[in-house]
Amino acid sequence: VLGLTAEVYKLVATKDGYYDVYEWGNDKPVGKTYLKEGDTWKIGETTNFRTRKDGTEIQNRYTKKWLDKNNLEYKRLQYSPNKSAKVPFQNSEISRIKKFEKRFGKKPAGNKCFH
Repeated sequence: VLGLTAEVYKLVATKDGYYDVYEWGNDKPVGKTYLKEGDTWKIGETTNFRTRKDGTEIQNRYTKKWLDKNNLEYKRLQYSPNKSAKVPFQNSEISRIKKFEKRFGKKPAGNKCFH
């Protein structure tokens, strides 16, 4: 069951090591980059949620298994109980990625583009 939630999130490294790098137009990684624990791997926005048996919502974009396998942790940056926040949240996502690129000279390794 999909809920009405929208949020901006980031995926962060859970340990020091090499992580896949993605680029626009490629489904497969184009290389590796070294990240320290806590470094940002991806910034994103989602309205993909599922409702737990207790009625609470949880993001449904990444499985715990996939996050664990890739040594990543999902962290909420902004939250709205309403999907109408999707467009403003997409703008926030783009802004955060551009700020990251300005600071570090590149997009986060998991971001193929600015949205």
